[in-house]
Amino acid sequence: MSDLVSLCKKIVSEKKTLYPSVNVNIVETQSPIHIKGDNALEIGRIVSNILQNSIEACEQKNCIINLSLYVESSLISIAIQDNGKGISAENLEDVFIRGVSINKQFGTGLGLAHAKEYIESIGGSIHISSKVGKGTLVTIRIPAA
Repeated sequence: MSDLVSLCKKIVSEKKTLYPSVNVNIVETQSPIHIKGDNALEIGRIVSNILQNSIEACEQKNCIINLSLYVESSLISIAIQDNGKGISAENLEDVFIRGVSINKQFGTGLGLAHAKEYIESIGGSIHISSKVGKGTLVTIRIPAA
């Protein structure tokens, strides 16, 4: 078992070191939140990738990203919300397609496609809602350990 809160705090700390002008906050409703050890590494990579997407979608001096962690019945929820440029409705339909990269100069289109495949393979779900000019919310739900 691994503690998801500790894992996310480490990832956020790394992002703050790389991007000191970005305001990344962790909101947790309880600690620790246990996750199966074999899932922890991959969930950490997915959270890091989504945080990176949020950072790249923001203007760094005004960037605010909130990462919320909580447990609802038998599901762990990870919500990452930013105040970036947002994703248009027509592009939002394509973000999980392998090879599709939206508004990223060097994007490969693999991160969100992989995230969806992996999260669904462990019985979870991922959802993205966004408004152009307002920001994006990514919500991941995975089975609790």
